[in-house]
Amino acid sequence: MAGEERILVSVRLRPVNAREAERGDGSDWECAGPTTLMFRGNIPERAMFPTSYTYGEKCMQPCALSPLLRRSR
Repeated sequence: MAGEERILVSVRLRPVNAREAERGDGSDWECAGPTTLMFRGNIPERAMFPTSYTYGEKCMQPCALSPLLRRSR
């Protein structure tokens, strides 16, 4: 579509490791589905931003990044 801007985003979400769990440092992000991330933190500066983001593609391990990048062009 003419005049429409494409923005490509890559997101990698990892589980909390043992040390983080011991300190009570959990993730502020949650996978709400295979292509949706939700922000669960309580940061006032984020109040103006959406709390969930949905993406068109997903990549589960193991996955080479280059094929995803080629498809997004």
